[in-house]
Amino acid sequence: LLIACLCHDLDHRGTNNSYQLATDSPLARLYSTSTLERHHLNQCLLILNLPGNRVLDSLSPVEYGETLNVIEEAILATDLALHFKHLGSMKDLAGKGPAGLDWRER
Repeated sequence: LLIACLCHDLDHRGTNNSYQLATDSPLARLYSTSTLERHHLNQCLLILNLPGNRVLDSLSPVEYGETLNVIEEAILATDLALHFKHLGSMKDLAGKGPAGLDWRER
């Protein structure tokens, strides 16, 4: 999650997804949904694979895949268009406090 937090707005263009789509930007052509978030994710993955930045190399292939899934899900969840979709479940989770967390759930 720390990597996702650091990278969730990586290379932000100072616009929003609606603007990207309305102007038919190159990013909008490349990523049709969650345009900027997908760009942030891909910038993150590019940086993580550069020499000197390979902080995930010690993970097993399974751990690596799971970690990338968490990073992807966390970054894509920052799309404000998805905010209200997640808001109810986040409020429920917050209301339950620590007892509401089961780290074994998928």
